[in-house]
Amino acid sequence: MKKLILFTALITISLSCKKKEPEPTPPAPVTSIGAVYQGGIVFQLDEDGQHGLIITEQDIDTCKWTNEVGNASSFKLCFSQSFKDQNLGSGGQYVGAGSAFTQRIIDSLGTTGVYASKVCQNLVLNGYSDWYLPTYGELYIVINSGVITESTYTNKIYWTSYEENKPSALTAKIKSGGNVLSGQAYQKNVLLPVRAIRKF
Repeated sequence: MKKLILFTALITISLSCKKKEPEPTPPAPVTSIGAVYQGGIVFQLDEDGQHGLIITEQDIDTCKWTNEVGNASSFKLCFSQSFKDQNLGSGGQYVGAGSAFTQRIIDSLGTTGVYASKVCQNLVLNGYSDWYLPTYGELYIVINSGVITESTYTNKIYWTSYEENKPSALTAKIKSGGNVLSGQAYQKNVLLPVRAIRKF
């Protein structure tokens, strides 16, 4: 019995004297806002700096939002209201929904012709092929991050992946006089520049 008590005491002392492992050091951020990284410019990072969003350094094309021809009022409606509601995202700006919106547009319109979502999804840039057409909310973050300078892009209007209604989709305009973004619906068959974004 004495041996059992002694053995138990030794194990208890041994375990209590065991060196406590230090808390792991959080990983250093892999990059920073405004840095060129993985095919584009970083415009958003998560809290630990390991993941974020990147935008292409240049416009990748000037094209229509749709591949349809004819009267805009006869264009397909790609999004139902329930689909929009499911992808609302933080702050109601569809942040994080650009990839789902891009895929839904391509599923609706098909793969023929040249149009904004397809151009983004088909982009292979610096070895990365997971690009998509951003939402208005995602472009808003780009402007607020300061990675697109006003002097270069003042009064440029970009397509977003947000469908307003059958004939029109939402655009994002960088206004003069500051990094301010305004949204306006344009008919889907208007030629406008396109920027793509991707997650890392």
